[in-house]
Amino acid sequence: MKKAAFSVLVDGILLEFIGTSLVFLPALFLKTLGFTVCDDLIVPRVLGLLVAILGAYYMVIAIANVRVMIVFTVVGRLAFFLGSVVFFLANWTGPNIFLISMIDLIGSIWTLIALKSDAKVQ
Repeated sequence: MKKAAFSVLVDGILLEFIGTSLVFLPALFLKTLGFTVCDDLIVPRVLGLLVAILGAYYMVIAIANVRVMIVFTVVGRLAFFLGSVVFFLANWTGPNIFLISMIDLIGSIWTLIALKSDAKVQ
């Protein structure tokens, strides 16, 4: 498995963990991250299902080494980070979502560096 594919696989596994946690333990997961927990947990559960599905896509992309999609994960993760910055600056969310998005920023940089490294090997 190429380095870039491995970095996307790791991100996919992380998304599976986050998604599954939101589906089955939404209150605990949200409290742990410092979010307010409301009585109706359907929205975090549905979001968790979507995150888990996205994680499965990432894992398939990584295992199949679909380079164009690996590149697109970098774009998507950077967009999530920039969106989180905008949300934070607009006071739509606290710093917790911004800090969480830093993980995606680091992951996207890892994938970008790995893509460049993989290109040198070929």
